Amino acid sequence: MVGYLNHATLLGFLYPFVTAETLCIRGKFTDIFPPILNDLSDELITEVLPALRLLDFEDKPPELVKKLLSPFIKKRWFIGRPPLTIVSS
Repeated sequence: MVGYLNHATLLGFLYPFVTAETLCIRGKFTDIFPPILNDLSDELITEVLPALRLLDFEDKPPELVKKLLSPFIKKRWFIGRPPLTIVSS
């Protein structure tokens, strides 16, 4: 990853993936993704990754990722998004 990605840049990057059901997160993105996803408003959660079902975090224990993403997972559930499965490859 070159340079610093702010929230707006990353969200802009994710918009083309609205139909993605699986997302693999690698490298430095594994550290910056959880806080960005947790900070999303309910409105943005409906727009960003609405079909997401499987989230693969490279080299991170799934239980840790679930704990880190707890606010995001709860918001998704509350607004009726599909359940999210977290795995590590």
